[in-house]
Amino acid sequence: MMPRRTFLPAAMLGAIALASLSIHAEAPRAMPPAKTVGPLGRMTLPSAIQPIPGSDADCSDLVIDAKRVRYFWTHASEGPASDFQRDVDLADCAATATLHLPQGTRGTLHLHDATGWGVLEWKGSTRYFRCATCENILGREFFTGNPPK
Repeated sequence: MMPRRTFLPAAMLGAIALASLSIHAEAPRAMPPAKTVGPLGRMTLPSAIQPIPGSDADCSDLVIDAKRVRYFWTHASEGPASDFQRDVDLADCAATATLHLPQGTRGTLHLHDATGWGVLEWKGSTRYFRCATCENILGREFFTGNPPK
């Protein structure tokens, strides 16, 4: 009977080589929408901020302006939808702004106050961005006192 040849050593060497490559590979750094989508152009802002669907929050004392949208745009980084869904605050308010983006396109940004998340609908897709310093971004005192960096 002839001895059986096995390819196990070659397979193991291949696995070790792949594992060593993955150890040295770094995850891509999350970039703000200002880099991944492009610069903001003109924007249309809502006259009132609304509770998110299912919320009975009082949003009457919140404000939205171009300065807040631009701050979010340059400080947020993209995150997975699952993190957005995990962090959603059912007592939250959101402002919806229409953004004029590169190449003549338009996008809709839903900026959530309590969580620091923003949801961008652009070019037929939905993208989620989180800004750690943007919690309560729609509050009147967001830029007073110790402004976020």
